[in-house]
Amino acid sequence: MESGTAADIAQIALCIPAWQIGIYIGLNSVFMLIQERKLCLVTTYLFTFYWGFYVYGNEFMIVAGGSKFALSLYIICGFLLVTFSLYAFFQEKG
Repeated sequence: MESGTAADIAQIALCIPAWQIGIYIGLNSVFMLIQERKLCLVTTYLFTFYWGFYVYGNEFMIVAGGSKFALSLYIICGFLLVTFSLYAFFQEKG
């Protein structure tokens, strides 16, 4: 197995818009500066969840057969996980 070369790296295409990555880095930087590691985790989860759908949304809809129910379930599960995470984080602080 060969190691990657500069030519291999040059062929990588970034699928996520740079402005979204900038917002993510900016938010996490602010949260780190104010020492809110838990908000960094929630921010990372939200962006990862969104970017996963952003990049693979077409494949998801093909597998789901174009079902609005599957899309709604994906979104609801994402919001529930964030809600439960925030609830657990604030319970620890109290």
